[in-house]
Amino acid sequence: MPAVPANLQTRLEKWEAEGRPPQKAFEWEETNWQRYLGNSAIFETLPNPIDRAGVLESFKLINDR
Repeated sequence: MPAVPANLQTRLEKWEAEGRPPQKAFEWEETNWQRYLGNSAIFETLPNPIDRAGVLESFKLINDR
């Protein structure tokens, strides 16, 4: 297995030292996502800005239907 690049290792150590904070939310454009994923009802449930927790919550809502 290749060695982990030094700057990636440094970032991982910093992230762990900070208590592994979650990814920050970011703005997204539906048309950009549709280009790769097609039209999907999931887009109607996604928050904007979005983060990992928002994606998980949206999929839970769809699964509960």
